[in-house]
Amino acid sequence: MSRHLHAAALICVLSSGAATAQTAALRSFAPPENYALEALSSGAAFGVTTNSTTKTNVLYAASSATPFTVFSGNSSANGFSGNLGISANGGTISGASTVFVNYGAGPVERSQAARYDVATQTWTTLGSLGFYSTGAPFTGATVRQESAAYGISADGSVVVGESFWRNASTPGSSATSRRATVFRNGSVIDLTAGSTTTSSGRAVAVSGNGDVVAGYTSNNVISTVWRWNGSAYVVDSTPTITANVWRVSAAVPVPTLTQVTSAIAVTSLSENGRYGAGPSVNGLASVYSGYQVTPTITYSPATFWDTQTNTGKLIPYSHVIDTTGGPDTLRNMKAVVAGVSNNGLVIGSFPINVGGSAGILEVDTWIYDDSTGVTKTFDSYLNETLGGNSFGSGAGQKHVWSLTSMAADGSAISGLYYDKATLLTSGFVLNMAAAVPEPSTYLLLGLGLAVIAWRRKLAIARLS
Repeated sequence: MSRHLHAAALICVLSSGAATAQTAALRSFAPPENYALEALSSGAAFGVTTNSTTKTNVLYAASSATPFTVFSGNSSANGFSGNLGISANGGTISGASTVFVNYGAGPVERSQAARYDVATQTWTTLGSLGFYSTGAPFTGATVRQESAAYGISADGSVVVGESFWRNASTPGSSATSRRATVFRNGSVIDLTAGSTTTSSGRAVAVSGNGDVVAGYTSNNVISTVWRWNGSAYVVDSTPTITANVWRVSAAVPVPTLTQVTSAIAVTSLSENGRYGAGPSVNGLASVYSGYQVTPTITYSPATFWDTQTNTGKLIPYSHVIDTTGGPDTLRNMKAVVAGVSNNGLVIGSFPINVGGSAGILEVDTWIYDDSTGVTKTFDSYLNETLGGNSFGSGAGQKHVWSLTSMAADGSAISGLYYDKATLLTSGFVLNMAAAVPEPSTYLLLGLGLAVIAWRRKLAIARLS
């Protein structure tokens, strides 16, 4: 092919990546199927959740006429599996399963982190660090929790969570502590191996291939990010942010910007492992005390973390402080993150009522785009994404009051919305915009192909 043909081919390729129009689809589920999905597969083809009333696990399949089906933790009545996760293809689910075991004092049930194979409808327990707790986290006093799962990699190969550990000889004693744990290739990996101190650790998020893990090692829920080096997980960073936050004091009753450096929490990771997001703990909270508000109220924003540059920032949000003396002034308002995508989209909410009267209509949900640095209410984002006024504006008829999950690749979001007209809460799944070429893109593509055809004819004519 001549250099002219190469040039024409380049025009064709470049034109195919031109401006695109975005389309999105929203599917909602009214009662009794108004589930808040805990995890979504790619494109929301599948999802999982837990029915807290019946203590059963629920599988969502988008292609089914009856999209919600129940699957069991195991044959035991105590097979209730919370904290469910799902792989990108929807074939593997992480959770917990219980089995009977004899610890010398008769058979009891032990709960372990487990994988569920959707095709074979079977659970496989993943083991633990060897000791069980004295608590009874599930129904029935005989259940002993040995380990738990809190997330699964997109490829289904790695599960992250916690396992109980102690360095004494008696299982279940008061010295037992929780350790951040990775279940990988049949191994149970203690992320704090070598430590003999009592801790309350947990691994809560994992990248798509399982190589990046986020969690914490003690009760303060301050994050650590670990990275797989080919043979072990090593500490990659302990996320810390320096930012200006509003602070007040008795000496200075007017809010003043103060520079604060504080550790943060990473509770979600993007599929590519590049981005993390989570709450800011209390160190970076804006404190309002003695200024219109009594007693003290603090606002803790969400945070964004880049695992490649090891830098972070506060996620901006125009919150509303309730100064009416209602229930909002009695508690901290802390952001919760439900997911982060490969291109830096973060979704979250403020579960404590913000601004005005109490009730789910006042709970704020938001979406942040790191490419623009802009945060929007999720209601307004839905209106723009769906190309209409589907969720009203201002005092609209519908309000998204809970965001529960994002697919690992950012292709879908789930949550709950309230309809003022019907007085019903409904679950929803939003399939994110897929790239559809604009008409101008097709025109450029056609021109590129025409140039290639013309150049090819010239080349053939010269050879003949």
